[in-house]
Amino acid sequence: MHLPKRLTAAAVLCLLAGCHKAPPANVAATINNRPITFEEVDRIYQSQLSSPGATSDDLAQIQKLEVLRSLIESEIMLQRAEKMGLMATDAEVDAKFA
Repeated sequence: MHLPKRLTAAAVLCLLAGCHKAPPANVAATINNRPITFEEVDRIYQSQLSSPGATSDDLAQIQKLEVLRSLIESEIMLQRAEKMGLMATDAEVDAKFA
């Protein structure tokens, strides 16, 4: 089986999860109806990149998938904390800073 050289992260996630509908074009992943956009992945990838242009296309794709994996894990943890009532409100954060 020959896969296209540039298989998007969203397509990989859909294949693994058995999606029945395609995500919007700008969405890399959706976690419980909360999207992670390709723009967000690229922004974080660029902020972590030490020297632009120094990586091959394949290495860049691997690094972007790692960024996406990290964002997915963070979103899952945030959603769990929210569900358990562990999220601080803006007022609680302001009170701690004051």
